[in-house]
Formats: sequence, C-alpha cells, structure tokens
Amino acid sequence: MDAINKDDSSFTGDGYTSLAIIYAVFSLSNWIAPSVVAVLKAKFAMIFGAVLYIAFIASFLYPLTWLLYLMSAILGVGAAGNYLNIFIAFGGHMYFPGN
Repeated sequence: MDAINKDDSSFTGDGYTSLAIIYAVFSLSNWIAPSVVAVLKAKFAMIFGAVLYIAFIASFLYPLTWLLYLMSAILGVGAAGNYLNIFIAFGGHMYFPGN
C-alpha cells in the first residue's frame, strides 16, 4: 500500500482496515453462505467466489481508497462461499495434513 501511496498521494487505503472489512463481512456472510451454495450448487458457487477474488485483485489496477474497501467487502462474501465449499469437500471436517 505504501508503494501505491508514493505514486498517488490521494490513495489512503490501509491494509489492516481492508483485512478487517474482509473478515467482518466473511463472518457475517457465513450465515447466508449455505443458502447461496444450495441455490448455485457447489461448482457455480466456487466459480462465483473465484470471480470475486479476481475482481478484488483487479481493483488494484485503479488504486482508489473507496474501491479498495468496497472490493474488500465483496471479497468477504466470495470467501464465505468458497470456505463453505472447501469444508463440504472434506466431508464437513477440517482437513489438516498428517491427521
């Protein structure tokens, strides 16, 4: 973020704030993720989540503070669906290598 700020002093985005938004929205979205995955089915829910991850990364092409925070919230939604699908893929049990 500092490198962007050096190029464009109007960009005041903060990585800690971005992560806080991602995980806050992720936590709240986990309440509705099962319904979304049930409607979209697992395959399309993963594609939808991947598109949201790509959109978040693409937002760095136009470094705007409000866009960073908006895309952080959108990424939180996509992360919830992907997390649920990965959880289901391992039979509802968290997978830890060596267990």
